[in-house]
Order: sequence, then C-alpha cells, then structure tokens
Amino acid sequence: MAALLALPCLFFSVPSSAGSWGGADMDYLESMASGRLRAPALAGRRGAVKTQDGAERASASGEKNLFTGQGTDISAVITDAINGAHQSIQAALYELDLPNASQALLAAFRRGVKVQIVMDYGNTFPGGGRSRDQALQNLIDAGVPIRVLKGFGSYGIQHNKFAVFDGRLLETGSYNWSQSSNVNDYNNVIIRTDPGLIASFEAYWQWMWSAATALADAQNGVNPPSVTSPPAATGSGPSFKGQTFPSCTFSPNGQTTDRLVSLINLSQKTVDIAMFAFTSKPVVQALVEAQKRGVAVRFLQDRSEAPYSQDRALIGAGVPVRILAGIGGKGVMHNKFGIFDGEMLETGSFNYSDNAQANNFENAVYDASPSTLSAFQAEFNALYAQGKAPTEQDLTPPPGDDHTGPRG
Repeated sequence: MAALLALPCLFFSVPSSAGSWGGADMDYLESMASGRLRAPALAGRRGAVKTQDGAERASASGEKNLFTGQGTDISAVITDAINGAHQSIQAALYELDLPNASQALLAAFRRGVKVQIVMDYGNTFPGGGRSRDQALQNLIDAGVPIRVLKGFGSYGIQHNKFAVFDGRLLETGSYNWSQSSNVNDYNNVIIRTDPGLIASFEAYWQWMWSAATALADAQNGVNPPSVTSPPAATGSGPSFKGQTFPSCTFSPNGQTTDRLVSLINLSQKTVDIAMFAFTSKPVVQALVEAQKRGVAVRFLQDRSEAPYSQDRALIGAGVPVRILAGIGGKGVMHNKFGIFDGEMLETGSFNYSDNAQANNFENAVYDASPSTLSAFQAEFNALYAQGKAPTEQDLTPPPGDDHTGPRG
C-alpha cells in the first residue's frame, strides 16, 4: 500500500477485511494520500517528533488526532485533504483566512469538485470597519457556492469548523481555518473515516445548508433561520459506564449539555476539562457535585476568558483550576474538550456555555478509543502543567469592561 499521510501523531489507515473499508474505498484513500501529504517542520514545545519514512502509522480505525503547538502544520493537513478530494467538499466554517486552504478550495472548485461552504455571517460581513479576509474573498470572487448562517438571539453564531471530503473523510475539532489558530492558539483536530459518524455530519451539514442564506441575498443581513432541533446522530456511539452515547451531538437546541452533564455524573475517578469559554451553569453544578463525591476534577481555562467564566464557582468548591494563554504566550487556549475517567472523550467546537447550547451552530464528538484517549490525555497533561492558578486579578474583568453578552 502506498505510503499514507506522512505526518506525526495518528494517521489514516484502512481496516482489514473485517472492517467496513475495502476495495474502492482503499483505492480512494491511497489515491487521496499518495504523494500529497507531507511532513511539516517538526519543532514543538515538547521537542521534535521522530518519524519513520516520514510517517507513523495509524490504528486500524483510520483516526488521526492532531494538536497545534506540537510542530504540526494543521493547515497543510487540511490543504492536502482538499487536494485529495475527487467529488465533493462540504464545509461549515466560522473563519476562513488560511491562504493555502483557500487556494486549494479554489483549485478543487475549478477542477470540478462540488465545493459548498456554510460560513458564519459575522465573519463574512464583518462590521466595525473590518474588511473581509482575502482568502474568503477570493472564493467569493470565483463563484464558489457559499451560504451564511447567523445563530439565534443577539449573540448566536455559526461556530462550527468542520469539513466532509467526498463523503468519506471528516475533519473537525476546535481549530478554526485561520492563521492564528494554526500558529498562536492551542487547538485540536480529529480526522475520521467512520461511515456512521460521517453520515451524521453530512445530515447536519445539509440541514444547515438548507437553512442558510445565499451570499447574494445576505448583503443587508440575515435573520436566524427557522429551524428547531438539529438531526440526531446516525446509529449508536460509544458506551460509558454501561450507558450508550451518540457518536456526536449538534447545536442549536440539541442535547450536548445534557450529554456532558451525564458524562460528569457517571464519572467515578477523574474529570479533566480544557475549555476556552465556560459559562454553562448545568455543567458547573455537575462538576461541583462530582468534586464533592470524590471525583478528581481538573479544569484548564483560557486566560483571557477567565474573568467571564464560572471559574470562581469551581474554585470555591475545591476544584483545581489553572489558566493558560496560547502558544508562547500569544493567542488563546482554544481547546474545548473533556476526558471522563480516562474512558470517554468529548471534543469539537462546543464551548461549555449556554450560548453554545441554545444559540450557536456547534458540534460535539464522543470517542472511547484507547488511542484517542491516550493522545488527548497527554495533551491535557502537558497544557495543564504549563498553566497557573488564577489570581483575583486574573478573574476580574478589566476596568471599563461592561461584561455584556454571553461568551462562546
């Protein structure tokens, strides 16, 4: 088999004949990867990652887990996935200012790939004197089909950052398709080939596409779409403490907060959370109760969001809280994931906030595979070790900050 994605961490592979991939699908993954994906410069905060023949082979599931700050150029991963698409690219993006990804999308569109993008309205029609990102403008000028969504209420946004390639490959996580996300912010990306998970994201994407406003009709603003609850995940997902969870949940008005509370309530030993924005009172209450019953809870918060989050409630209950800025002190700690008893991971675009639950378009993925848990646990431990306990000043908004509007 041709050498597959030559990148650090976990890489694409195809299951044996006992799995669901084979034949044409194997040929597809080979043709997608062959000669396209390259190993970026490997100089991370924990040292260079050694590889053999430019690659470290994946588990049989075809999964890949990537983290910024480890020397991995995630923009190159995304670009090469775009370059490898033959038929379709369905993306839902909050931001798009990666020049290489934009150029690859344009090239895919021109070679006949069906490229369709759902963008956040506020980042497509920026206010306050800001100009539209050139990477996005180039796609608009070329006629790439783009629609926009505005979330519910005064602060709702289209906050997803995922793409489905040819209906066979999913990329999602906390990583915005932006230069800051790539070099300044701590983020994660997961790439999956599981057909059930991909089918769920495709259905959700189609639901958003149908509700979104065409770019040409959105010049003077858009109203929140007339939608109720997003489609449910296809099939069953992983189990945790005897309870089956879906493979994914979506916003707005989905079940993500309920699922998070269930995961916390079922946890018996440990809960580790790395979170950018944190305002969800149901999640706070569940974490406090977990701490009271003897669960070892650790919470890592983005430093800039600490004054606006529920950190005080956690600290008051004895939960160890640490705060962290972005890579090298720049940017933000932008992850949004939780690890429960070391047996279940939740990750995606979903901040643990009321706004993410009720007003935003978001996704959350649930995963119990040992390789994924190991990768995310190592990342959490490394980031948590860099964090510091917040001072009173860290938890106090700057003078003149009226603290209006929900976070996340």
